[in-house]
Amino acid sequence: MDRLIFLERIQAYSSLSPDCVVSLNHALARRVVAEGDSLPPRMGPARELIMIASGIARVFVTTHDGRDVTQYFARAEDFVLANFDGERALTEHIEAVTDLTYVTLSYARLEALMAKHVGLAVFFSQMLRERSLRARDRAGRRARREGVEPYESFLHTYPGLESEVPTVHIASYLGMTPGEFMRVRQRYRERSVM
Repeated sequence: MDRLIFLERIQAYSSLSPDCVVSLNHALARRVVAEGDSLPPRMGPARELIMIASGIARVFVTTHDGRDVTQYFARAEDFVLANFDGERALTEHIEAVTDLTYVTLSYARLEALMAKHVGLAVFFSQMLRERSLRARDRAGRRARREGVEPYESFLHTYPGLESEVPTVHIASYLGMTPGEFMRVRQRYRERSVM
């Protein structure tokens, strides 16, 4: 598999020079992790850019009381700014939810490449922008799923419409799956009874 094939979907990729693409390809270390395994921790502080080529990874931290708290899930064509720094109070861990193929690039090597290839800075800026937009979308979807406020707002904005429209369409309008919508509606009804 070409190590860069999944990066081609990022808009700024086409602006990279052939020399830059070759340099980036040689700098990436390709790895495969089986389902349920963790990405191997580095010895000492190691800051890496990890780009997911295929599969799903769970990024989490272990709290002081030993609980694993999931921060987010990374999927193919996503990337993780991993910071396995022992000096931090909480350390990030990455675990493969499915079989996972990924590539890594150390921050030091990335800085050297960006100094040599100007277009690479634009490319990684675009990647950061796309990642932040995906993170914001994830946070928005999670907030909508957890609260009853969007459903309550829908009921006040469109009184009586719920009985006329299939629940699957209302769920879609609110950005929820039908199952999430049913749970939110149940919580709303329980709250209204109190």
